[in-house]
Amino acid sequence: MPAHQTLAKASNKRNQLIAISIALIVAVIGYVIVASRASGPFVAVNPASLTLSGNATLITDTSGDKAIQFNAPVVAPPPPPTTPPPTNPPVSGWPNASNVGLRVATTRTMSGAGIDDIAWFKENNFPGSGTQSDPFVVDRVLFKDVVNMGRNDTGGLQGKWVKFTNCRFYGNPGNPTPGGSAGLFASDESPFFIIEDSTIGPNLPLLSTGGTSAGTNFGVFSYVPFQMRRSNVYGANILVGFETERNETTGVLVEDNYLHDIFSASEDHTDIINGNARASHVIVRHNYLDGIRTGNTYVVNGIGAYNDVIKDGKNCERCAVIENWTIEKNYFDRAARMILVPDTTSELLNPLIVRDNTFTNRTNGIYAGRAPSLQSGNVDASGKALSL
Repeated sequence: MPAHQTLAKASNKRNQLIAISIALIVAVIGYVIVASRASGPFVAVNPASLTLSGNATLITDTSGDKAIQFNAPVVAPPPPPTTPPPTNPPVSGWPNASNVGLRVATTRTMSGAGIDDIAWFKENNFPGSGTQSDPFVVDRVLFKDVVNMGRNDTGGLQGKWVKFTNCRFYGNPGNPTPGGSAGLFASDESPFFIIEDSTIGPNLPLLSTGGTSAGTNFGVFSYVPFQMRRSNVYGANILVGFETERNETTGVLVEDNYLHDIFSASEDHTDIINGNARASHVIVRHNYLDGIRTGNTYVVNGIGAYNDVIKDGKNCERCAVIENWTIEKNYFDRAARMILVPDTTSELLNPLIVRDNTFTNRTNGIYAGRAPSLQSGNVDASGKALSL
């Protein structure tokens, strides 16, 4: 090979190395600048093969010269939130007809329902597996007659969970009250259930003198633990009734509901909330309880806790033991008596908590029964402290 060609190739090689060296100097300066702004830019050079590693590549620019290009580091997107935000937070202010109850359109109408086995949910295309974390969900249904649950003791419903959301319950009202009538009735073979954002009451207007022109015996009656939230209930002798057991620690929760306009016919005994027999582990929290009833009269009790049972085929008053009641942050209006509970600590065991309630418009008194284990913050409508 001629000497001038060898010199030319050596010169080209030297020029190429000089260009790369300059590029590397620029890269180092760039690294210092970029490293102050973002994590991760680096380069490793293999002189023998003129290759780069890291987040840099060797490119040929528009003039034909070699240059080092840093690539932006790949940043993984943030993980999605693990828990979606709640769609129905606790009610702000006192519950009323404008902020609780059914407030969306129903999408299905059923004449009534006999929910006696697990198959009913699948047959009617209601989702869920029946566990507490994944209950059967009955959503946006108008029930034009009573919903009966658990009449079949072989239906496999015991221990399961069902949630009614955005539903309307008419019940089967009459005047006088049909015996055993209800918007929803749950036997002791029923699943545990939840009612949320629903309205329970006859398909009748409220009367200016209180109540409705016809009604049911119960709005809801249950022999199993349940939860009721943000619902609008009216037009029954007893709006919420239950006979649960002391060993059922799941308990009863009645929270953020508007309970009002009780129906009453001749000789009807009326309470807004009524727990009987061994009803235990009960929380009644932040409800508006208005005891106005048919004929502009007042309900007998805002809350009545009784311990009556059937013994030897006869009704035995004050024969059972109940325990663990909390009545807090409620507004009581228009009742002959606001709260009635058993007289002794042997009939109603601790805790019995009555706190932070407002009581107004009563005829017989606020409270009757054994002394609470804890009472505090109870006031009248003007905010004046009350002692039970």
